[in-house]
Amino acid sequence: MSESDPTLDRGKKTIKVISEGKTKIISTYYDDKVSYNSLVKIETKNVLTANDAMKKNSLNIASDKTNQTCSIFRLLEDNNIPTSFIKQLDSFNFVSKHCTMLPYECVVRRRAYGSFLKRHPEVQSGKYFHIPVIEFFSKLTYSPPCLSHENLHAILDSPRLMDENKAREYYLRDGQWIHPVETDPMLLFNFHEWRLKGEDKNSKDGFKLDVYSAKKPQNYMKKLMQIDSSITVQEYMDIVDLMKRVFYILENSFQKIDVELIDLKIEVGYGRDCGKLMVSDVIDNDSWRIWPNGDSSKQLDKQSYRDGEDLDLVLKKYNEVTNLVRKLN
Repeated sequence: MSESDPTLDRGKKTIKVISEGKTKIISTYYDDKVSYNSLVKIETKNVLTANDAMKKNSLNIASDKTNQTCSIFRLLEDNNIPTSFIKQLDSFNFVSKHCTMLPYECVVRRRAYGSFLKRHPEVQSGKYFHIPVIEFFSKLTYSPPCLSHENLHAILDSPRLMDENKAREYYLRDGQWIHPVETDPMLLFNFHEWRLKGEDKNSKDGFKLDVYSAKKPQNYMKKLMQIDSSITVQEYMDIVDLMKRVFYILENSFQKIDVELIDLKIEVGYGRDCGKLMVSDVIDNDSWRIWPNGDSSKQLDKQSYRDGEDLDLVLKKYNEVTNLVRKLN
């Protein structure tokens, strides 16, 4: 850490890693020149993963992904979308407001593709949705009861949502799941009990989440479990509104350079200093599907990696997307 690093401005403050995931490291950050107190530094790794991280490769994409995220957040801020972004430090690191993140992945779809087709095999691939489809997925992993295991902590007498890394530790052996877990399960907000209790939009009393497999045909009779919602109905409505606004801004911006935005995943949280809802984490080439001229054979996003394309070609596509994103306005 250099002497000019603003994290040293407060002398006794200790820099510590808050979390380290598959593709990034989040650590505390201090800068007296920034009015927002709770800051974090996000460092991007030169790593790509797919298939629940069972496929993993080192690839020099950290610079591309960092620059893509920073460009997208600047675009959103210019369009009055609240984000956690503060500033870019270099090609691998940027500073964000520290947020209390919600445990959801928020997805908007313009066309039927990816896991949507697994849940809806009756829908034709590529079907255009005139009204974008809104979906939520849990960041946690669903585990059904597990009655026998060499690790006593892995024994469960009832279904549970758990951290994905913990699920891997317990139930993943040699790249195979030895217990039928469901990663990134789909969440459907259930309003029935909430309505019976008076329909108070600022209350989460009775507001439930039905948990379903994200990779099997949708069957409302085969709910995995039901849990209490961690947000109120009003917060849910605010998040859906934010998801739509973000999608429309990026969709319109990509259209100007003849690129179609097929779907988009974002994460949201509440700023620790201000308590406001905002788009947080990252938005990069892992977060969407984009097709130049609406042609799926020209896909530039992470899907090419999932499909097993040559890593040199994957890297070239990430480079191209970085240049494309810089043209968005």
